[in-house]
Amino acid sequence: MTTFAEVNRAYQAAHNVRRAKPQTPPPTKTKRAAHTLVAEFAVAHLQLLKQGRVLRPTADHRLTVCTGELASGDRVSEPCPQYRPGKGKKRGDGSCGACGCPTWPFSQMRRKVWYPVAICALKRFSIARGRRATA
Repeated sequence: MTTFAEVNRAYQAAHNVRRAKPQTPPPTKTKRAAHTLVAEFAVAHLQLLKQGRVLRPTADHRLTVCTGELASGDRVSEPCPQYRPGKGKKRGDGSCGACGCPTWPFSQMRRKVWYPVAICALKRFSIARGRRATA
């Protein structure tokens, strides 16, 4: 005597039926990315408190790389393709589209360039030492 399970397996094999696996939704990237951004933001602030701000020439260089203009307002190159200009009139009021930061006051480039651990997602500038950094 054949059981129901054997008949079912034979039917599935004959008709190429696959059993649907219960699918769990994939982890949302926004939650993971937000968690990562918060952690990186916390580390950046701790390093800012520990090392202090970077020197003005370093911050000016970083801002010039992103915005394409000098502090005097003269345009020296094209702005970074990922740079999103802000609504303000100050140099660096915009934010970076490559790093994934949300649009809020702390993600403005004129603030981010002062962080010692600021790294460009496009590798246009890297980590610099703060004023109080020890060897």
